[in-house]
Amino acid sequence: MQAKKNEQNGMQNVYITVSNALDQSDKQRIEVAKDLTVEQAIRQQGLAPAGEFDVFDATGRVITNENVAQLAEENVYVGVQKVAGGADWDAGWGGGAVIAVEPAADLDIVNELPSKGVCFVSSFNDDSRNTVIPRDNDTIQDAAKASGLIPRDGSAWDVYDGMGRVVTNEPSNNYIGQTLWINASAVGGGGGLPIGRLNELRTDYPSLQVVRQHVSNDETQMIVVNLPDNHGRTKNGIFRVAIHVTNPFNQVPVTYVLNHEELNSRRYIMPGGSSGAHYDQSQRNLPGTNKRAWWVCHGSFKTQYDKLERDVITRIGAYLNHIISVLNS
Repeated sequence: MQAKKNEQNGMQNVYITVSNALDQSDKQRIEVAKDLTVEQAIRQQGLAPAGEFDVFDATGRVITNENVAQLAEENVYVGVQKVAGGADWDAGWGGGAVIAVEPAADLDIVNELPSKGVCFVSSFNDDSRNTVIPRDNDTIQDAAKASGLIPRDGSAWDVYDGMGRVVTNEPSNNYIGQTLWINASAVGGGGGLPIGRLNELRTDYPSLQVVRQHVSNDETQMIVVNLPDNHGRTKNGIFRVAIHVTNPFNQVPVTYVLNHEELNSRRYIMPGGSSGAHYDQSQRNLPGTNKRAWWVCHGSFKTQYDKLERDVITRIGAYLNHIISVLNS
């Protein structure tokens, strides 16, 4: 309706996409007159939240009062009003709002807020992040709740540091200036890969990474790694896979393809939990997520696997070689 009025009044319109900084799945593309400020455009479209707010670009820079003509076809993010006097922070903190759990008492403290915060990131969407200024006695769990990024469906969650360790119940003041990840609760027990020995695999697989929510007691039950595509079956020459390892001495690991949308061929790749084969231990969803799983059918490999040396790294190395062979056969 407003776009038609603008057109009737001879104004030229531009398009911008408006997202909620706390939930970037909540977005709307709007058409507005190009002579408006970003704030005016958002209020005109009825997208302004209750109370004071600011609008940020993708780097976290405040653009509330800038002209929308300079932001045509851009994404903008509506969030908590930026603390007065605070300096802009870079993309390491960026994309979200600085949330002060306890308001600063004076300007000197206000100016230091970004360096006194803990940056929380949603592990399911790295674009969803917010920086929280915790109170003195807050745990990481308290600060994470204030970030607005914890699951809304009541599912269990934990907070992880950069090494994949669970830090949910630790004092938040120990992590000032650091980035932490909110994700599904850690998988308990059952065995896995010793994190301290993964560098032995990185010699051949330098892209190998640990999946945070599958870490427990210095072991991980899931790694992510790039495997070579020798026959043009992917768009970028690699299969990016997650290896789920729950009992490395008694059970063959399970491999899931993560870049399924980039495949030119699905040879030996099928929906998880669908084959009915006796050796199919795959799950319908990627473990720890609600994402559809795509399993690499490794065949009846149990006999060969059981004959391997009883060393976890040796076994996983041989298993990775087998998966590379399957994907390229």
